[in-house]
Amino acid sequence: MYTMMNQNLKETTSSLVADFQSGDTNAFSKLYDMYINVLLSYGSRLTTDKELLKDCIHDVFVKLYTRQIDLGAVENFKSYLLISLKNKIYDELRRQVYVSETAV
Repeated sequence: MYTMMNQNLKETTSSLVADFQSGDTNAFSKLYDMYINVLLSYGSRLTTDKELLKDCIHDVFVKLYTRQIDLGAVENFKSYLLISLKNKIYDELRRQVYVSETAV
């Protein structure tokens, strides 16, 4: 049963990604609604800074929106989002450490 639900989610996601690439902004909103809680849950394991997490998730979705044409090469949308968020959080944490070290 879980495999069937997982397959249906992948098909729904693929359909929404295709619609989004065709210019359907409503599809983007649906993707956002489908994955925002997944990203919040995952990101909260990477950082306790809620504002940083919210900013990073926002940046991931902005990048997704501005680079919608590149989504055709993405095979697993959920993994793409999770990896993008992880990389963004780590980049921001490295930047914060660098700024605090150079300020001293």
